Order: sequence, then C-alpha cells, then structure tokens
Amino acid sequence: MRKRRQNRKHPDEPAAIDTGDLFAALQDNFSPEAIAAMVSFLSTAVSTVGTNSPEVDSQIEWFTHELTDLLGGNQALNNLCEQIGL
Repeated sequence: MRKRRQNRKHPDEPAAIDTGDLFAALQDNFSPEAIAAMVSFLSTAVSTVGTNSPEVDSQIEWFTHELTDLLGGNQALNNLCEQIGL
C-alpha cells in the first residue's frame, strides 16, 4: 500500500488543492522514472535559465524538492536518473 504524504505546501502560497492528493495523483499516474525525469528537467531549467520571477523559481524549486522526497531522496533520484540515461 502506498504511503500517503503529509499535507505540505509551499510556505508562501495557500494550496489550491490538498498537496497530499496532488502527490498521490502523481504517484498513481507516473512511474518513478518519469517523476525523476521531471525533477531533472525542472531542476536544470531553473538552475541554468530560470525565469524572470524569483517567486516562480522558488515554487519550482519547492516542487522539485517535494518530488525528490516522493522518490525517496537524492540517492533514489540519482539512481533513477542514471537508469534512464539522465
């Protein structure tokens, strides 16, 4: 049985939906490899290009940290990325 995540949200914004439901939906609809790819691409985009909005960058960074936690942490993320050639 899948472990439900705590209802954690970005500290600067109220949640539009329950974040536990959001992350449960991600787990139900995407493989761990696909989530790892999302984290990799989003992290790269923010760190190399970024946006013209620090608030947007901060929200994307929060999301990638949450997704990394969902996968089991940095080591799990690195292993998955290596498996899929990222």
